[in-house]
Amino acid sequence: MAGTMSSACRIILAGVLFFSFLLGIYGYASAQPQQQRGMNEQAKLKQEIQLLNLLSGLYLTDEQMLYLISKAKELESLKKRLREKAQRQTQAQTETLQELKQELEEYETDGEVSEEVAKQVHQSGMELRKLRVEYDEKMDNITEEVKGNLTSTQLHIIEEFVPCLVPPKGPARFGQAAAAEAGAQKTQQLERIRAMSELVYEKRKYTMVERALETARLYANKQEEFNEDELKDRLLAIFDEARKLSDIDFGWRKDQLALELKECIFPEHKGGDIDQRIQKFLLSPTAIEVLEGELAKKTEEATTVSE
Repeated sequence: MAGTMSSACRIILAGVLFFSFLLGIYGYASAQPQQQRGMNEQAKLKQEIQLLNLLSGLYLTDEQMLYLISKAKELESLKKRLREKAQRQTQAQTETLQELKQELEEYETDGEVSEEVAKQVHQSGMELRKLRVEYDEKMDNITEEVKGNLTSTQLHIIEEFVPCLVPPKGPARFGQAAAAEAGAQKTQQLERIRAMSELVYEKRKYTMVERALETARLYANKQEEFNEDELKDRLLAIFDEARKLSDIDFGWRKDQLALELKECIFPEHKGGDIDQRIQKFLLSPTAIEVLEGELAKKTEEATTVSE
């Protein structure tokens, strides 16, 4: 029986956590302190800004935006329905736990409880767990449907997107796009470094390293360690090697050195789980508001032009 109760308690804990998750989605702003509401508003603004940055590179069609809105609303409807179910089930679970507590307090059970109460505890926990499974399955299905409505290029942009508030200009905001064009530029940079006199090189090399670091900071993966001292040493080593090589050896090595230089500045982004990114950016309540706003703006612009 003790094993049964331990299992039931784990199920109940999972259910309670899921219910807390649902409450968090629909939170009660009126019950929150003013400071907490301010923090939530700031987080929402940041999410809106990040989403706008992403949308500027996706070039969604009107049909795609309408489709995303419908799917995000479908998910919100599911959350609302499951929240209502979870509230009812949690009330029943509270009554069951009160019965369990009373039985343990009133009788000398040595941790053992009646079969009936144990069954009720287990069943109430399982009901909440079923709601979690239903939510996860529906979320996965909707995510797959959304992926099927996006182009391979759009999916790649989402996967490589680096969330930020003020993105670098040009394609850099979408992750590695700028890096694809950097190889030839780095080869030219190494050729210019080779052409410098020793005096000019010694005077400029640390400035060149600092400029490279500024770019590398923009592209750095925030979830990975960024060691500036180590990167400085690598950059200087590449510059020095390019200068020391003979013309023939440089001709053989310049492409490899340019690649190493590019990788220093544009590190390979591992991206993120594409499903999680779609759920976070395109299937959220914020996405509904932003996408509807974008469509309304396009409609207004079209109306203005026609007039």
